[in-house]
Amino acid sequence: MKHLLVLLLLTVKSGICFSQQPLHHVVHSHTVHSHGSADLALVYDSNRLYFELESPLANFLGFEHEPLTDQQRAEVQRISRLLQQPEELIELSPSCELVSIAIDFPFLEPGDDQTSENGFGKANVDHQEEARDDSHKDVKLSYQWLCASRIPPKIQIKLFEQFSGFEDISTQWIINGMQGSTPLNKNANSLKF
Repeated sequence: MKHLLVLLLLTVKSGICFSQQPLHHVVHSHTVHSHGSADLALVYDSNRLYFELESPLANFLGFEHEPLTDQQRAEVQRISRLLQQPEELIELSPSCELVSIAIDFPFLEPGDDQTSENGFGKANVDHQEEARDDSHKDVKLSYQWLCASRIPPKIQIKLFEQFSGFEDISTQWIINGMQGSTPLNKNANSLKF
């Protein structure tokens, strides 16, 4: 799946694609760690929806330092469990069957990896050993669904509702051979193709 999403980004940035849309309409994603912002890559091909989000950890937690209090450690655990439930973060209409989850989320201890309820994936935990390291940290979410129709589902991003740290998401997509980009925010949080 990662190869497909890398291909998406390379294709969009290089202008080589099957697009019926001029390249100047494609907005390049954020390439720096910017609190409030995130990058989303979507691919819909052969009834499969691939979703990959990269975001600063602060958008989820409000901080990026090692959790210092019991309350902060509990919040890390709560959010890591929530990320294992993509239906709480992304609404697909019509719904599709979740087939894969991969999550890179800092600060979880060995043994904190959680298998998703449906058993399709495991959290890939970024075990960083720096004590109280205040450097920038990111979360990477990868989900994959199998859909019944060749027509992609309407996608509503519920991250803005769940986490106050999200202000905008730069979305690049390839849908059945067409490419484009769509900026998302709290007031415009849906994609329909």
